[in-house]
Amino acid sequence: YNISPKALELFIDRVGKNLGILNSEANKIMIYKDNDLNITEEDILNLTSKIIVEEDLFKLVDYIIKKDKKDIFLSKDIFHLCLHFYIISPVHSIQ
Repeated sequence: YNISPKALELFIDRVGKNLGILNSEANKIMIYKDNDLNITEEDILNLTSKIIVEEDLFKLVDYIIKKDKKDIFLSKDIFHLCLHFYIISPVHSIQ
């Protein structure tokens, strides 16, 4: 398989550095690609999930404590974290 340095960097950024998860996600991409040996950034974005980083979780908690609705929804990673934990409704109802 062929992957550009930029696509590889994106892959590691999205999946993390855990070797088990890296292997599992790489296998998933290779199964999907089947006969196409070129792995693109688009493939990585479509086939992998961004890992939840502790830093994002702490930011989310800070936003909730500060009742900062605007910043929660401006930050794409935090917004996806909200979706992941199914807490959009409680965050949205903060006054």
